Amino acid sequence: MVGADLQRTSTFLSMVELYRGEQDYSVFSCLVVALQKLLHVFDSTPAFPALQSYVRDVFRPTMKRLGWRPTESDTHLSNMLRSSVISLTGYVESHRYYTRGDFYVAD
Repeated sequence: MVGADLQRTSTFLSMVELYRGEQDYSVFSCLVVALQKLLHVFDSTPAFPALQSYVRDVFRPTMKRLGWRPTESDTHLSNMLRSSVISLTGYVESHRYYTRGDFYVAD
């Protein structure tokens, strides 16, 4: 809807806020895809750093809950959710380094 200019970006981001801490992979994957598209649209604009910060803030609780490594009690869907969260937050975080020409790898 935002891409078709049928909805304001701020309205979409307010809706995303309602899903903070979402644990269902099917819901979360839709949010990730939409946010990835939005990040690409705003890339290299003055609004991009604020959007990066927003994404980090919204997805931090989910990433903290899931952690970096799977546990024996994780389901297939929780592993898929972890992968999606890491992918999105990785893009948001790594963009800072790539745009400066630096390369950063965390342990």
